[in-house]
Amino acid sequence: MIDLQDCSPQDLVDGATLPELWAAARAVGEWDSPTAEALDYIHRHRLLELLRRGHDARVTNELEEFGSHLRRVVPAAARDALDGLRRPYAKLWAAYAHLVDSRLSSLRLCDPEKILSRKHVRKILDLLADGLVQYQCDLAKAFDFGKANLSRILKDMEKVELIERTAEGHSNRIRLGPRAPEEYAERKSKTHDRANCGFKGVFSPSPSDWPLV
Repeated sequence: MIDLQDCSPQDLVDGATLPELWAAARAVGEWDSPTAEALDYIHRHRLLELLRRGHDARVTNELEEFGSHLRRVVPAAARDALDGLRRPYAKLWAAYAHLVDSRLSSLRLCDPEKILSRKHVRKILDLLADGLVQYQCDLAKAFDFGKANLSRILKDMEKVELIERTAEGHSNRIRLGPRAPEEYAERKSKTHDRANCGFKGVFSPSPSDWPLV
């Protein structure tokens, strides 16, 4: 059995199953800050890793299992003791469980397939996957409709994680999101590999050469 007081938390981030962590937590006789911090370190890393991943049935199942673990890992009799330590660990883990629930609700409500069926969306993903655009201001040059319409489309795509946007200077940098179809991620990877190898055989048109859609 795992001993939270003797093991390195970093070794347990990927090396311990949720049932093993649950059993280790239940085996703690008296909680202290170092022991609780070790388990919290594992919980934080597991949570961040799951939140960063895309959406498929496996991720959904892992989120559901992790949420259940967070709600059960602390026996009711130990909650006051944990919350009385350097940080309120029982309350923290309950808050992590709420984050997991929110993520699951978001994934269930936001269906990227509905957005993918809209006009222009796949063309935008094409341009991103082929490395032809990186910024919103450049993307606007590829289409014959106004910036406001483009902004609305990008907002809807971002909401379901087909793309990610970060502000840089006077524009937004756009990247493929974690829920973009795998075909686009594979093309983006190949484009990146060619660029790193100094491949010169691919024609890269300027924005003025792109067809209007």
